[in-house]
Amino acid sequence: MRKDLFLEEARLGARNPLLVEYDEAPHLLGTRRRARWYALVDLAHVVMLVEERIVDRARGARLLAGLLEILHLAPDRFPWDPRSGSYLVQIEHYLGQRLGEDVAGHLQTGRSRNDQEGAADRLYLRDRLLDVVGDLLGLLRELTRRAVEHADALMPGYTHLQHAQPWSFGHFLLRHASALERDAQRLVGAYARTNLSALGGAAKAGTSWPVNRRRAAQLLGHDGLVTNSCDAGVFARDHLEEDVAVLALLMSNLGRLATDLYVFHSWEFGFVQVADGLAGTSSIMPQKKNPHALERVKALAGQAIGWLPSVTGCQRGVLSTDLDIAFGDDVVTPALAGQAIGWLPSVTGCQRGVLSTDLDIAFGDDVVTPALDGSVASLRLLTEVLRTLSVDRPRMADRAGAFWSTTSHLADELVRRFDLPFRAAHHVVGRFVRESLAAGHEPTRASGELLAGAAHQITGRDLRLSDTELRAALDARQFLTSRTSEGSVHPRHVVDHAEALGRTLEAHERWHAQRQAEAHRAIAGLEERARALASSEP
Repeated sequence: MRKDLFLEEARLGARNPLLVEYDEAPHLLGTRRRARWYALVDLAHVVMLVEERIVDRARGARLLAGLLEILHLAPDRFPWDPRSGSYLVQIEHYLGQRLGEDVAGHLQTGRSRNDQEGAADRLYLRDRLLDVVGDLLGLLRELTRRAVEHADALMPGYTHLQHAQPWSFGHFLLRHASALERDAQRLVGAYARTNLSALGGAAKAGTSWPVNRRRAAQLLGHDGLVTNSCDAGVFARDHLEEDVAVLALLMSNLGRLATDLYVFHSWEFGFVQVADGLAGTSSIMPQKKNPHALERVKALAGQAIGWLPSVTGCQRGVLSTDLDIAFGDDVVTPALAGQAIGWLPSVTGCQRGVLSTDLDIAFGDDVVTPALDGSVASLRLLTEVLRTLSVDRPRMADRAGAFWSTTSHLADELVRRFDLPFRAAHHVVGRFVRESLAAGHEPTRASGELLAGAAHQITGRDLRLSDTELRAALDARQFLTSRTSEGSVHPRHVVDHAEALGRTLEAHERWHAQRQAEAHRAIAGLEERARALASSEP
């Protein structure tokens, strides 16, 4: 039996301790995290080898028995050797000690570590994406429930952080739900391109062994193959970039929702209150109620900006000395602070070579799991925030019409009554607001005489509304009920939108339940087939 642990012993001799410390050991955490998915990939591969008579039944039975034992060992119970971060090396070494080299050495027949790694990553991501979708659908259900509850909860709307037009808290929630439902669509699409089998690609050129790639895919519950043998391995895993890009966009939308609620939670706004159990206080200021749940989501959303550059930076080749930057657009001259977030990734991404098919990502730290974990954490925190959120409807309604936010409706009324062009009406109302502010008037004290004076200055016409008519046109609640366009802030439209979104969510939930069931069925069938072959049943 071989006494060495590493694959490199025969060709390269002993490993340098520094390489073990700084390359092998750091990978072990990610290897342990994905242990279950590696074990399932190994099971599917060996079941296929036995069924295709590439490995004989006797060896296959012993090998499958060992793999089943590993599958059901908790990661913290497996005797990991800290000198290696490779799952293949760990398992071959373990099985070799228990079953002998003559059995354990057949595990890698017709396979490379490249397609093994690619297969485990795809299986891991497949299952984790389903987790994310499930949690996203839970948040969307909570958003639609609270939107219906607050369909008529009048509140001020903002653009440029200034009063714009009134809307309702329900409409506000559906604005965010709409974007998050598109995230669900994107996750469904990413899932389809992730749930494909990489097994059988081998190192990059395929294998001379008559492996049945479609059978391996079926055993793992994949929808099909990554056909090209080089594409199937770790060399061109653009599904990683797509998955992370979709998660980063999801986090951007979650961050916007969390930030809006964070602002509304401040004393100056006072529109909402997170539950006490989701907040923290100060070590010195006893009055403080800090919305920690929202702050955590905001922080993760900020970090999510770097997820995609982290992955794409490792997906580039490293052998060429030609640089993409010579052929790209100028990314240095633009100098807007907001866009500056993208400057460094834009430059460094072009500083990589383009000829190699080897990917740095195989040697870097795991940058995908933090994206998955961060997304799940944010979804669950926001769902609980929404479920327990207190909404101060009177305070929101009081602020809704406080600063001339309904004047666009007044301009529309002038167009209707006096057949003015809208731009002329816009100018009339703008002058009227200016004169009202100078006079110290609020909308509830709006003066028809001031409006008539502004109209005469702008148009030369005598356009008059009584004080009562004028104040009715400026009423914030009337503004809501005057909206007639589909999807507007009218409470009826908010409820209609929530019901339509609910039907869309039902379709997503059916998809999610079906996909989960298919994955569970496939894995259960794989284990059953492996046990049958391990016990030498036909």
